[in-house]
Amino acid sequence: MLTTWTTVAVLQAIFLMFLAAVSRAAAREAVQPETSRKVLHTGAGLLTLVLPFVFRDLWPVALLAVMTAAALAVIRLLPAMRMRFGAAAYRVGRSSYGEFYFLLAVVALFWLAEGQSALLFTIPVLILTLADTAGALAGSRYGRCWYGSLHKTVEGSIAFAAIAFLCALGPLLLWTSIGRAESFLIAATLALLVTLIEAGAWRGRDNLLIPIGSYILLRCFLPLTHGTLVACFTAALVLILVIASCVVYLRRGMPWMKSSRSLPMRST
Repeated sequence: MLTTWTTVAVLQAIFLMFLAAVSRAAAREAVQPETSRKVLHTGAGLLTLVLPFVFRDLWPVALLAVMTAAALAVIRLLPAMRMRFGAAAYRVGRSSYGEFYFLLAVVALFWLAEGQSALLFTIPVLILTLADTAGALAGSRYGRCWYGSLHKTVEGSIAFAAIAFLCALGPLLLWTSIGRAESFLIAATLALLVTLIEAGAWRGRDNLLIPIGSYILLRCFLPLTHGTLVACFTAALVLILVIASCVVYLRRGMPWMKSSRSLPMRST
């Protein structure tokens, strides 16, 4: 059986090798900057999913986060390292500390979910990993309806909500004894509300706000009865419709909120 120290070393080595591989592909311009960044984001997120299954204590997770943050800081600050290993993360042409918010979120989420069901860690990480990636790629490729100064799109938010729903529904159906109707309501309400959180975040802060917000909402929804969940879903849907109506109204009167392909790529 692997010791805790060995497991930390193995996970760190896997991440660094993955970072080097994606950076090499990005440096050769085999993939677009946003795509390479999201490949790295997805790979790191999927690797993070094993943490509650291999560690029982917080300190190995915190150690991994500190080691990874130190490596990323060196790559970010030293031009030679940035040129060699930073192509995967730092070619997108915008200022963001999303990678560090991601690490902080993982440690905070592991601490919050420690001693509880792994579901409370897994669902938020899945949403951050898959839904955020889908939203960013859909927004940058197909986005036409921009929110404005946040550089995010309605198309990206729709993609985010759809994948977030699946990321929550699958584990709820597979790992819990919650009924199908209740699982659907929890997943749908969670997806709608987390989409609002993601839409309002900027400069990588969504990497922190999405998983923590997902955890808090999930903790609130899991004990609720069917009737209460229906009320929560209805309220979330009404809130989304009101906000969407406000966005449409504002776009008609504010030129900077209108569709434009000249705006910067959707921030993640």
